[in-house]
Amino acid sequence: MSSRLFQTIREDNGLAYAVFSGVNAYTDAGYLSVYAATSPEQIHDVIRLSSANSINSKRETVADAELQRAKDQLKVSIMLVWKAPRRA
Repeated sequence: MSSRLFQTIREDNGLAYAVFSGVNAYTDAGYLSVYAATSPEQIHDVIRLSSANSINSKRETVADAELQRAKDQLKVSIMLVWKAPRRA
């Protein structure tokens, strides 16, 4: 809920109920996905803001504190998956 994308689309503009992104990286390819639970009337604004967010993220320097929060979140998510009970 603290991502730049979430803040821009949901908190600042009220365009979607839920917003998240994900990355699937493979050895020779991969993709970035963005999900937003929004209305058909607002989809163009959500796409525009998502694209702008991606472009700005590429151009801007990430603050040390923000990078550390992202690293910590990644560590937590890995640990939660690793510690999750396995189903047979």
